[in-house]
Amino acid sequence: NSEFGNATFCALELGSQQVPAGTLVLEAIFNLHCPAPNYLQIQRYLPDGIIRMVMDTNGNDLSEILNHEFLNAEAQRVNKRTLLELIQHARPHIQQLVDMVQERVKPQQAGIIEQAQSNMMAEAKEDQERLKALAEVNPNIRKEEITQLEENTLELEKYLMSAQLKLDAIRVGLVTA
Repeated sequence: NSEFGNATFCALELGSQQVPAGTLVLEAIFNLHCPAPNYLQIQRYLPDGIIRMVMDTNGNDLSEILNHEFLNAEAQRVNKRTLLELIQHARPHIQQLVDMVQERVKPQQAGIIEQAQSNMMAEAKEDQERLKALAEVNPNIRKEEITQLEENTLELEKYLMSAQLKLDAIRVGLVTA
């Protein structure tokens, strides 16, 4: 939850990989962000983990080719002076890559939200049917409890619609060989 470590720049020696030397590669890590009151327990409907995407300056998705472990193994430090020059020169390309990857991840966001809503609605329907059936045989179950469950379902749906993938970290790599 801090800015330290959210961005890094490295050199990548990929050798015989499908990415030519001189190519900028961006690895972007996204987290699903959905603020909601604690009593709704919205996290139980959202997937755990992160969304990771790797893209080059041509817009090619390299996520499968350059997995996280491979990038960790191949990433090399760049001295500070060279790094500052590279970043200054490549800043517009890096911003373009960030914009492209954020645009590309939007369909995944929609799919995640749809799945979360579907899971929530299925569970809410079961809970409401169970509570209504119990209310028929148990006078201790009040109508207010059923109404509250229905209101929570509507509130959950509203919050899930506002969920967004948040760019959490980036790693920019310059393919050197």
